[in-house]
Amino acid sequence: FYFFDEDKTQLLDHMEFKRCLRSLGFDVGSESEDYSQKYIAILDMIDIDRNGFISIDEYVQFMVMSAKKSTIASRSELLAAFRDMTTNADYILPAELNSNLPAVVARYCVKEMEKKSGDGIPRDALDYVKFTNSIFKNKYGYILHKCN
Repeated sequence: FYFFDEDKTQLLDHMEFKRCLRSLGFDVGSESEDYSQKYIAILDMIDIDRNGFISIDEYVQFMVMSAKKSTIASRSELLAAFRDMTTNADYILPAELNSNLPAVVARYCVKEMEKKSGDGIPRDALDYVKFTNSIFKNKYGYILHKCN
């Protein structure tokens, strides 16, 4: 993200974002096309308000949704993806996130997930269930469901 933020605004304009996605292997259409159908579909997921910019939070949420497979279409699929990273627990540890996700995505999850507490639960446990519910309560769950 930061490498492609050429003007250091903490935001990517649509062309910076397209170059970023292309470098990560996403199919965003040909180099000569500014807005291919494939790229517009991605923008529909991430820049719904069409303000022309992608924030780090929007970027990381998009990457979380893309981390395990090209599209996680449902709440249950994202829960299963997190559960697969754990020892089949209803919480996840920062170390598990760090070993299974790209560093920027893992840092975002650790920052955004609430602590999980209870008997026998490690002190650094995070609540991926609440995190997943919050993602699917906002625009991403609706858009991803609508696209499939």
